[in-house]
Amino acid sequence: MNSFGKNSEEGRILKAVVMAGGLGLRLRPLTSIIPKPLLPLGDRNVVEVGLMNLAKAGVTEVIMCINYMSEYFESHFEEKPPENLKISFSKESSQLGTAGPLALIKERLSEPFIVVNGDILTNLNFSKFYKTFKDRKFDMLVGTKIIDLPMSYGVVDSNGDSIISVKEKPCIQTEVVAGIYCLSPHILNWIPDGQSFQMTDLLQLVLKRGKLGRFLIEDYWLDIGHMENYEKAKQDAQELPFLQKVTAAI
Repeated sequence: MNSFGKNSEEGRILKAVVMAGGLGLRLRPLTSIIPKPLLPLGDRNVVEVGLMNLAKAGVTEVIMCINYMSEYFESHFEEKPPENLKISFSKESSQLGTAGPLALIKERLSEPFIVVNGDILTNLNFSKFYKTFKDRKFDMLVGTKIIDLPMSYGVVDSNGDSIISVKEKPCIQTEVVAGIYCLSPHILNWIPDGQSFQMTDLLQLVLKRGKLGRFLIEDYWLDIGHMENYEKAKQDAQELPFLQKVTAAI
């Protein structure tokens, strides 16, 4: 059964969780000296851009799940607290996977809430995302994105022993989990305490026990977890108006 409180009735989502504890191995050597969500983007950093988008949707409180270089997050937001957002932290003593950290904060989450990976850039309308969750009474709503995956090989179409066509390393479109979710708090009880637990594990449980929804993101979306994507993000911050605005210093 989905849980809806006062903020749900008003169509507003007030709390969000930002997952920011990853090691960022694919962005080494950059992440050897700074955690991935704090990588610079214009005059701000990646996670600050995400926080601004959440605040725009009416979120007033964010819990940031941290592990790797956790002191960097604490010192950064102590020096530069975001406007109109209360930031608190949850520290993992060990890596708990992409969903395991949520078990540490279940007592702090009594209403439906947003979860966003700290390395995601998007201009998704979170108010619309949450409204879909509320209206359809999902237990969990998953943001998805259609992306092009380049093949590493040439691809042939064939008929028997005859080749009909050849394509040189084409891109294949596929729909991926976008690292953005809305959850009803009761499903946090399905996450084991103190164990590494992946978000895909949680999705499988919701499929079996509850109502799992999908929200196709047609807005801008970029996972900066690869070096080429981080370089693209820096370029987009110079060229795309919405990113120019949010990455510029006040």
